[in-house]
Amino acid sequence: MSLFNKTRLLNRKYVDEVKKPWWKNASVEFSGKTLIYALRIFLDKKISEKEKKLLDTPYRIFPDYRFDVNDAYSYEEKDNKYQKIKGVLFEYDGDKHYYSSFKCEADRIKTAEVVRLGFRKIRIPFYLQFTKDIAKFIFDGLMYHYTGKKYYSDEKYYNTIQSIYYDPVTGESLKNVKLEKIEYQLENNDPYPLIPASGMHWSEYVPSCFHEKGLERFIKDITWKSTRPGNDQLVSAFPESSINEIFHTLDLYAKDAEINNTNRDDLIFPMSDSYMSSTFMKLYSSYKPLKQEYLNRVFFLRKKYKI
Repeated sequence: MSLFNKTRLLNRKYVDEVKKPWWKNASVEFSGKTLIYALRIFLDKKISEKEKKLLDTPYRIFPDYRFDVNDAYSYEEKDNKYQKIKGVLFEYDGDKHYYSSFKCEADRIKTAEVVRLGFRKIRIPFYLQFTKDIAKFIFDGLMYHYTGKKYYSDEKYYNTIQSIYYDPVTGESLKNVKLEKIEYQLENNDPYPLIPASGMHWSEYVPSCFHEKGLERFIKDITWKSTRPGNDQLVSAFPESSINEIFHTLDLYAKDAEINNTNRDDLIFPMSDSYMSSTFMKLYSSYKPLKQEYLNRVFFLRKKYKI
């Protein structure tokens, strides 16, 4: 079978940037711009884009998207209590939120203000893709933790990915792809997958570049788990499938970074003696070997495929 992602120029060497993804038509489209499609579909278009500035605070806070919720109660783990809230703010965090000390500190202040004003914040990190497990985690796990309400459905999920992603071979929208094909690809080891895996694809800001606070945030992101009573164990924690996918993309980066079979893992992984670097590497090692059943559901932009 021929490689359909054979457009990569193998005769060119790179010096100061990561190699480009293999697939010509591959589109990593779950971003700050396309997040709105998911929110409108899952939350029934009750998303505020106007007057986004939060008032009654000395800071300039403009959340990406705001979702007001009636009779919502957030679970406060420290006190094991429930607190009535006004709604949830959704923010897309690009890679700068992990390598900039100023951005990390601004986020800390902003989060505290958001809570004080009666909201809760759901962050969408740049390394996530809209896999089925991630969709359930966001709209059932996180939303239930912060509001006591659930919003996920398979129908909403399929409508969202058809609005966001493109066929990696033809570059065409998935709006015309039958749901049976998408369902088959999600549940089987299809050699022609449609939805990208979570993980690092385009960014040069991999964990080796993260600020200590950013590295701490990354670790907390992928190890987060809700303890709210009644939260379904299947969606209350960051998906194991996504952790395997993220670590696998880092392995693919490391393989790509080799020159003349010389290992250059220090370009990808945090190798300092700091506490957070050591914590990250211990977490990474604890998932080895990675579970293969999670590595065939969706494609990786740094890996060759045959059709």
